[in-house]
Amino acid sequence: MPGDFVVPEIGIPSVSNDYHEAAQEPKVSFFPPLFLQRRIWVLDQMRKYHVTSILDIGCGEGSLLACLARPAPWLPPPAPLPPTDPAESTQCPSSQFLVPSQDPLDLYPSFIAGLDISPSDLQYAIEDTSPAAHESSSNIRWEPLEVQIWEGGLECVNEAFVDMECIVAMEVIEHLEPSVFNSFAPTLLGTYHPQLLLMTTPSYNFNARFINPITQIRVGGFPDPTYRTNRIFRHLDHKFEWTVAEFTEWCEEVGKEWGYEVEIGCIGIPLEKDWWGRDEELGSASQVVAFQRMEGDEWIEKRKEKERDFRGGEEGEQRSRHTMLARHHHVAHPQAGKPGSILDIGAAVKTKMEELCEAVMRVEQLWFEHDLAVLCGGWFEFLVAGIESNEGLQLRRDGKLKREEWEVLLVGGVPEREGLWDGTDDQHQDDDDDENENPGSSGNEWFETASDIQNELPGNGWGNCDIAVSNDGGWGSLPDLASASGGWGAGDGWEIGGGWGTNTDYRDSWVSDDHSGP
Repeated sequence: MPGDFVVPEIGIPSVSNDYHEAAQEPKVSFFPPLFLQRRIWVLDQMRKYHVTSILDIGCGEGSLLACLARPAPWLPPPAPLPPTDPAESTQCPSSQFLVPSQDPLDLYPSFIAGLDISPSDLQYAIEDTSPAAHESSSNIRWEPLEVQIWEGGLECVNEAFVDMECIVAMEVIEHLEPSVFNSFAPTLLGTYHPQLLLMTTPSYNFNARFINPITQIRVGGFPDPTYRTNRIFRHLDHKFEWTVAEFTEWCEEVGKEWGYEVEIGCIGIPLEKDWWGRDEELGSASQVVAFQRMEGDEWIEKRKEKERDFRGGEEGEQRSRHTMLARHHHVAHPQAGKPGSILDIGAAVKTKMEELCEAVMRVEQLWFEHDLAVLCGGWFEFLVAGIESNEGLQLRRDGKLKREEWEVLLVGGVPEREGLWDGTDDQHQDDDDDENENPGSSGNEWFETASDIQNELPGNGWGNCDIAVSNDGGWGSLPDLASASGGWGAGDGWEIGGGWGTNTDYRDSWVSDDHSGP
């Protein structure tokens, strides 16, 4: 329990609001920003365990949900397929066993839900996860998705959340009142018993970066509002902040109690060095934990028994207090999973490159020509097999593991388009007349050069997502982030500045939370 905290040996700081002292506050910044680092960790864990149903507790404005609502660029790899035409087996041997991606698996959620106590925040979540928000997207949806947005507190039980594969609670637990805190583990690990519970919370040890170890004076921050300790917290609404030892003890205790294996870590190393050389001692800004459910009939019965004991006679009353504010249904493309023949796909690729006047293109660029993706039925493997099936195309891997970076060479180059500039004398005369009437006009403004067309092609497609970046090449990459802007393919929230311990919007300061929290 967080009620019996022992203040660490770093001492009890005095809090000063003096302007001159505040000007000396140590700078702490992160890249990517801390809230994105937390999201990166969550998404990486989801990929690791291949989850398809996800609940975000304390979802706030729905930034994580909006990310999950974006469609994956292609379907999961199909099973190896034998050739349907004897000719394919001689022209494209690899089409019999389609080459899988070497990248980490993408996420393919089929159901996502969000819960929060703030109806105003949830309106943003409703808007940002609606199908209408993605109608102008450059990505085709290959699999259906259901989204549910709920209003209510964590202490209430919702039958819709039982057996969810993954539950996320980012920067939530430290906001909970004691009575709600007591329901956290029994509700999430007992009643809902997901395969995976992902949780993040601030590290109180890190706060000492803002305390002068000699004078014991620190600037800003917020005294413990519960008066249970003399600690100075990062946020006005925090009810407690755990040290690394306290967090580890709590995680191991509830994991053992409810039948979960525990993997604890930390994220958020600042770019700046500590003024007093305590970097290793104070560690990272955020603590993270992944609870993985232990299987077996014995644990199933234990969880049921403990959950019944905890709920007692209040169970029926508690199960009726959440309100569903919205339900969205995202529909898959009608051609998803219905590819054309390998030979037809290869021919279409060759034609497309000729139309675009491109002798060399990356495979990913071709994929984001939507007509080709649709012809492949959403399977990237069919595009690769189609390219290999065509004698007029050459697939160049050049040792690159990411198949999206492979290049396609148009054998013989781009053919000359005979007659494009030819015409009768009358046509030339008409052009001359046009030039006389409109000096400076060639009459050919309709024609786009190859470079013009190239500039209009999607570069990294859906991977340009600032909120889904992965250090290992999953949903986006770090170089994409620097030029991204808000949402998928966008990037608000990249400001690294902002003071510590200030009650500012999370988009302007690393200290603020992703969620308003229940």
